[in-house]
Amino acid sequence: DSNIVGWYQTTHLGQFFSSTVIETQFLYQTEIPRSVLVVYDSLQSAIGKPAFKALQLTTQFMKTYAEANEVGRAAMADFPSNDMFMEIPVSISSSVIAEAFLVDWAISDPVSTTSQVGILDVENQAFLEKNVQLLIGSLQELAEEQQKLIMYERNAARKGDPPQKGGRDRFNRNVQPRHLDTMILSQQIQNYCKAINGFAGDTFGKIFLMSNKPSGSGNAKK
Repeated sequence: DSNIVGWYQTTHLGQFFSSTVIETQFLYQTEIPRSVLVVYDSLQSAIGKPAFKALQLTTQFMKTYAEANEVGRAAMADFPSNDMFMEIPVSISSSVIAEAFLVDWAISDPVSTTSQVGILDVENQAFLEKNVQLLIGSLQELAEEQQKLIMYERNAARKGDPPQKGGRDRFNRNVQPRHLDTMILSQQIQNYCKAINGFAGDTFGKIFLMSNKPSGSGNAKK
């Protein structure tokens, strides 16, 4: 079907990076090179930000991911995590009739359609707190993945040692951690940091606007 442009994924606070998402998007782009992943985050619209985001796997990642097989994923160890996805600009357009309806609605009810005082609220810190909690959790998971990699390298270095007593070496399987998991966690951490940085920047702007608002309590001149 020539009308298929990709697939969509709903998310909560940008938690959409996973091996399943990467594998699905890889299959889509293999069959349809121009296909995209559309991510919808309803909480973004609640704080006045665009709720839709379109992403594609980069050409370099597609090539590396295709060449690396399930046994030899070590080829992806040197691939930078910030080059996995690239964001495609999203532009939303409406018909002239829809724009005329919105203008007429704004003129007929200017208070409810044009008043944006509510977006200057700086007391709602739930979005920031949740992103910080998720960031801490991702950092802990990344530390665990790094610890697994360290243990794997240590066990691989002892591979030539004589077997221990009791024959336990038969059951000691040294499984190599997947570098893709570390890349996914790194990408997720970057996403959380961008969200926190953007929220903090918006908050400083709101504070600046509120600090310069007219007080309206001046004494009238006689």
